[in-house]
Amino acid sequence: MWVLDLFCKTKKCSECNMRKNNSTSFDTTNKEEKSEKTIDDYYLELKIFYERFKHNSRTGLGDKYKEWEYNLLYTLSTASYSDVMYRELAKKIKSAVKNNEFEKLRALLYQSVFLKNVPNGLSGGCDHSGRFFEVMGYISCLGFDSVYRCFPKDIPLCTNGYPLTVINTNLLLCILYNNAEYKKYDETTVVSKAEKRILTKSDKALRGVTMCLLGILKHDVTKFNEGLPILLKNYNRIGLLNESEKALCQFAISLVVIAKKFFTEKEFHDIVFPESKNFSRQYCEYIFSKDSFEPKIFYEYPDELLPLNQLLLTPIPITKLTKEQAYRIAYEGLDENAFKTILDEDRMMMDFILEYRARKQNNTPVSIAENTR
Repeated sequence: MWVLDLFCKTKKCSECNMRKNNSTSFDTTNKEEKSEKTIDDYYLELKIFYERFKHNSRTGLGDKYKEWEYNLLYTLSTASYSDVMYRELAKKIKSAVKNNEFEKLRALLYQSVFLKNVPNGLSGGCDHSGRFFEVMGYISCLGFDSVYRCFPKDIPLCTNGYPLTVINTNLLLCILYNNAEYKKYDETTVVSKAEKRILTKSDKALRGVTMCLLGILKHDVTKFNEGLPILLKNYNRIGLLNESEKALCQFAISLVVIAKKFFTEKEFHDIVFPESKNFSRQYCEYIFSKDSFEPKIFYEYPDELLPLNQLLLTPIPITKLTKEQAYRIAYEGLDENAFKTILDEDRMMMDFILEYRARKQNNTPVSIAENTR
């Protein structure tokens, strides 16, 4: 659980007293109290800090956070009771899968993915491999075309990130932009690293993803069929997954969508779809019926937090990269001649805010699923 005690160290400010009076303590050690939290507590959490950001310029976050949208999105991404929202989304996701309510399911998945990947201007220190989990979520609810916002055609291969995520991102880039006539990327090296990695015993779920992507790239349906059940069986063991992510394996949905796009008709027909509680072949068929879907949310935020409804429906930012100095060895400090590529989170965040403002000025309607409560 995220602890949103980032802006005051003494707990003596009025907002903290307000929190205490409303029985929304920062203390997360009391399991009985934790289990009693509701979605109203989640909304209260956001309201308290939204009010602080609107009326108090002393945010403690630095000059780049002068824009109120920055602060609101930062609050959304670090709210203490986000697990309450994820738990509610998980319940609805399971119900929607069971009842084949696919438009409703898509809205639930989108809201879950957005909340997990809120643009907040904070860098994780990785390059665009840091968006691999994000894009594998968005494909499952926005359709295949969402991949191009995370990995546009001018993007280089990844070099800076978690090894398997780098490998999987590079495999996806080769699938997207290499073809028989033109090899934009060094596919031989990418495939060699991937094939070595799948022989290891760690990270079973991500190795299943690697096998599926290798299968798509090499048009090897057997490899794809081998990797998909491995992913589904081990998906919920991936660290830091929230309850809504565990309800349905969005990675598997997205891999099927990618396979549909790049396999031949015969190859796709030969895919063996596993029977699994966290997978829905019927939803796959729904989501790859179109290349692109409009964002839609399931839970509408209350009037006091109305800007969040529009923020959640703003198109995800296109990946931008920048360079920063790299460390040689920890005790030696910065190397003046060494740089590493990272996501330019500040620029992406501002692009997102400008897009939000443009949509707001043009009165772009908010799309909310029916029966939201």
